Amino acid sequence: MVPLLQDAYMSIIFYTGEEGLTAAEADLVRSYGNIFLQTGRGSFTDTISTVVDVYGNCGESSPRKESWCVMYCGSSDRLRDEMAVHSKEVVGVAFRSETFRW
Repeated sequence: MVPLLQDAYMSIIFYTGEEGLTAAEADLVRSYGNIFLQTGRGSFTDTISTVVDVYGNCGESSPRKESWCVMYCGSSDRLRDEMAVHSKEVVGVAFRSETFRW
């Protein structure tokens, strides 16, 4: 089950839509909780590793990695597969996905 954004300890959103977000739209997305918003096609696996390293080493207040999950909703099988392997085998967190075809 996917938590609501405001219920999650942290959410990472990779927005890669053709139509960019305005500053107001990005602020609205971030207003729903502790959200890291990356626009564009940067390295998804590098970002996941960085976030897990930073937030996973925050001491007693950070949730254990066993309760973390990377979720992907998109249409790229290649990205889904790359993120799944990286999440599970490299950084040690669960992975779930939902794939759609437009």
